[in-house]
Amino acid sequence: MSKRLSLIILAWSCCLSSIGQVNFCSDFNAQFFQFAGSATLLADDVVRLTSETNSDFGGIWSFNTIDFNNDFSISAELYFGTLDGSGADGIAFVIQPLSNNEGLSGGGIGFQGITPSLAVEMDTWFNSGMDPTSSDHMAIISDGNNSNIDAHSEFVSPIDLPNIEDGLWHSFALNWTASSQAITVDFDGTQMINTNIDVSNLIFDGGNDLFWGFTAATGGAINLHQVKILEYCFTPSNCDDVLPPDGLPNQQFCGVAVYGDLETSAADVLYYDTPTDGSPIDENTALVDGQTVYISQVINGCESEDRLSITVEVATILQPDLEPIEVCELADGMAYLDSNDLFIAAGIQNTNEAAIYLSFNEASQEINALNITNDLLISSDVQLFLRLETAFCFTIQAVNVLKTNCDPIIPQGFSPNDDGVNDFFNISHLYNKHLNHKLKIYNRFGNLVFEGNNDKTWPGTFNSSGNKVPVGTYFYVLQLNDNLNRIYRGWVYVNY
Repeated sequence: MSKRLSLIILAWSCCLSSIGQVNFCSDFNAQFFQFAGSATLLADDVVRLTSETNSDFGGIWSFNTIDFNNDFSISAELYFGTLDGSGADGIAFVIQPLSNNEGLSGGGIGFQGITPSLAVEMDTWFNSGMDPTSSDHMAIISDGNNSNIDAHSEFVSPIDLPNIEDGLWHSFALNWTASSQAITVDFDGTQMINTNIDVSNLIFDGGNDLFWGFTAATGGAINLHQVKILEYCFTPSNCDDVLPPDGLPNQQFCGVAVYGDLETSAADVLYYDTPTDGSPIDENTALVDGQTVYISQVINGCESEDRLSITVEVATILQPDLEPIEVCELADGMAYLDSNDLFIAAGIQNTNEAAIYLSFNEASQEINALNITNDLLISSDVQLFLRLETAFCFTIQAVNVLKTNCDPIIPQGFSPNDDGVNDFFNISHLYNKHLNHKLKIYNRFGNLVFEGNNDKTWPGTFNSSGNKVPVGTYFYVLQLNDNLNRIYRGWVYVNY
């Protein structure tokens, strides 16, 4: 026989052992109940059985039968309306094997005539000649025979209740212990019924697969009847044919993923870390790379014995927060972007894991990637898209490249010894940027030793002779001749 448990795992708070079986507990979820008659879900846990309307009926039944070979318990709150002397007719807890759409309006509290059945009624209307007392009362009645006075005493004597049509919610708790065939009923915290009934043989001809629920009805007298099912513990029946869900045995995810992200063919599933037994895992639990998850399918409260096995791959993925990159504008209005600046900003070590595109769509489709072996020529401010690859995942990050008017960077020394390293007074962001600049170099006696422009850099020589200047400190005057007419003055040390 397959393992059985409720789909709802919001409240795995009670696990009652009985005859080698285990009952599982759940709080209320409307999808596992059938609403009969005019029963209506008003809120997450409030069901209106009847309105203050004549000849109304409402019932809420378990969608599937449960196995009364095992323990069962239900805790709820019941509302009987505000009409006392003129109000009717009450609420009943009922078990029956017929269907999840039973019940009628009228004075029978919704369960009259349901045969076979067993009901715990809370009757708020006195039908002379049919009810054993004029007070609100509780009784256990079989086969929907609540119009018979003697039927009210078949199992236990009727119990008088105080006025319960008082506009208040009243607590109701019923426990069935299968091993001893014991039924207890508490109302407003007081035990009203404690008896033993061979339910299966006396009422249901040996059957144990039963629907359970609450019914209410009105006839000529009316009242508002409502129920809140708080928690119920049970073992569903007829679960052997439920199969595990279908799904790919290997599933891959990028970045963060949770159990609920696993794809299967089933609408309702439970997740486990073990192929058998174990406790269900919350669907919002994070998946871990390399783990195996086991998934069962639940249909109408029945869970498959076998479980689908899925091996999970979760790849981490770079998602850098890229700041804008500034590049220096040249004299012709263009600028050059070193692609390595992008990779450094993104934390990329291996350029084979990255590519640069002009649009998000091109990056998504991996078409028209820019050539990153050379500097990228930028004619205006531009947004580029960096595609970063990690295993089977990728992410696309946008980065803004901004042209800017960079100030010249003037070194404080150079060595014109013709070794190919630092042989010129090389001022960054000057040449090919400020075409009309003038550079003059003076020795410490104030003599002009060099005068240059965009096409002429100082190699450490006297202007006319080409001879190297002696080691020492020299003074420069750099005039940019731009719209700000900026002039830079300073010194540079020449050494060999």
